[in-house]
Amino acid sequence: MEEDPNPVSKIFYDLLDADDAELYPGSSLSQLAVVSQMLNIKMENNMSQRGYNQMIQLLKESLREDNIVLDNYYQTKKIVRSLGLPVEKIDCCESGYMLYWGDDDEHLTYCKFCSKPRYKHCVGSPADMR
Repeated sequence: MEEDPNPVSKIFYDLLDADDAELYPGSSLSQLAVVSQMLNIKMENNMSQRGYNQMIQLLKESLREDNIVLDNYYQTKKIVRSLGLPVEKIDCCESGYMLYWGDDDEHLTYCKFCSKPRYKHCVGSPADMR
């Protein structure tokens, strides 16, 4: 009688399966390879989740019916989260001049190069009540 792996081992085995799983029979790409490339494209082009989902649906419809392309960004995030890599959200200047990161810059509210605000101004926010 074979017992189930512990939760940590199961995650590892699932990742191995995703890396071994061909996108469709005969494909040279794995599910994990496509996920990592798609997330890179999303990040480099500042693509919204909606745009990512539309792109992934087009890819899924373009391939053979027996493909295992994930359906949406949520499923993609689940696979990446299971890798155990740390995720840190870092704000960026609207114009791309700087990152609000590190001891000197993480508390700034305006870009030190172009003076644009870090956050969008919301009408009716507590700052407007002053």
